Amino acid sequence: MTTNCGSCGSTQAHVTTSDYVHVRFWGSVHVHRQSPGSQIWTDAVYRWQEVATYQIGSGYLVQDSSRVDHLSGTGQGTLNNPLYGPCTVHYSAFPASSETEGIRVINDGSEVEAIGAPPWSLHTVSGYTGSSADYCRPPSDPAGGSFVDRDVDQITCVLEWNDRCKHTVELPASETPGTTQTGEVTFVAERRTEYPYTAEDRYLDEAMDDINWEWVLPAGQLTPLSPDLMPAPADGTLSMAVTQGGVDVATVQGGVQQGEAPHLTGHRQQAASQDQPLTVDASYAIKGGPTITLTQTIYLPSAGPGGTSPSGGSSPTITGVAFRGGAPNPMIIVSGQSLGSQPPADPSGHPSGQGGCPVVSDDMGYDFGTSLYIAVPSGNWSAGRYNPSIGETDCFDIVVAQFTPTEVVFTLGALYSQQTKDQLTAGTAYQVVVNGATFSGTVTYS
Repeated sequence: MTTNCGSCGSTQAHVTTSDYVHVRFWGSVHVHRQSPGSQIWTDAVYRWQEVATYQIGSGYLVQDSSRVDHLSGTGQGTLNNPLYGPCTVHYSAFPASSETEGIRVINDGSEVEAIGAPPWSLHTVSGYTGSSADYCRPPSDPAGGSFVDRDVDQITCVLEWNDRCKHTVELPASETPGTTQTGEVTFVAERRTEYPYTAEDRYLDEAMDDINWEWVLPAGQLTPLSPDLMPAPADGTLSMAVTQGGVDVATVQGGVQQGEAPHLTGHRQQAASQDQPLTVDASYAIKGGPTITLTQTIYLPSAGPGGTSPSGGSSPTITGVAFRGGAPNPMIIVSGQSLGSQPPADPSGHPSGQGGCPVVSDDMGYDFGTSLYIAVPSGNWSAGRYNPSIGETDCFDIVVAQFTPTEVVFTLGALYSQQTKDQLTAGTAYQVVVNGATFSGTVTYS
């Protein structure tokens, strides 16, 4: 995406809208208790993690319900009594972290504060194993409930634009006689800020996204073109030239008035194909001000069985793929319709140390069978795919930040960022699959 605003002195102040904070927060604890001289002992272990991506806007405390409260964890505790034998209790995480435990992000203008408060007691009893009727029964927790008597304070990172932090803190030793506790907490926060742009530039970007570009297909409507666009921030003229493979396909033009939605007219010079993306060169000539220009790659819905587009909105359809950040740590944003819900991890565990994959200490991603992945055919690699029928396990996994029927946001797991050989560099040909919808294109960072 390119921007040219000439002399920007007459435009509004710059704002940042492509501003994300991605946080990974995980830890573990092991506590053993045995009073001096006693033959009764308890042993408890617990592991937890939370992964979230936050878009930074105007709010002070980021509390987007689709991006927070993703805590998960498992563990078990065992009580051993010589009279009754062992009893083991199984733990799982509460479905949502509290206001004082887990990840939170505070927006303070140019600086963003990412906070991680370890959820040492954020677990619940999910089952029992053992023969002792006195100990192995709900609702009691024979292993003692709260795990630690000394914990780790919340971890805080202050992130400027395109900043990153990582902290690993060990759990302090217990001061209680007969109790030993070990564990550690790791907190990784990364802020990916794209480009700052003016209100007019943002409006042009949104206008290009909002137009129903299917009208350039053979069955599409020609004129007048009346997309549902937002009111314009300034008087001027919108112009868009649409090409496909270097061939002129269509034009879109219209005058705009401040505070009113534009009325655009489209002229199709020749029908487009679904097999290739469109290139749209757009300009917003502001009356008495600069001309904003922007170029986007637009992906049309793929042809379904028999060579036709999915109809009725029931089939998964991808309408656009955007790449944010850069090749070392890309964020992939997939826009579409009827994309469904997030598929289950397949296999259920992290790829780290599985299927010939190297062990990655901070692996937080998963493979998703053949339901969600990105592939680079020219490099013979992919991320997020698992196909045991051909012996394939992707060591590059996927960390899903958001999954809705119209938008899927994900990053690539820790192993990808730890190597430089296989990268999603600009110009790389890729293929994205989401619940059966498939799209191909070339990587363009915006």
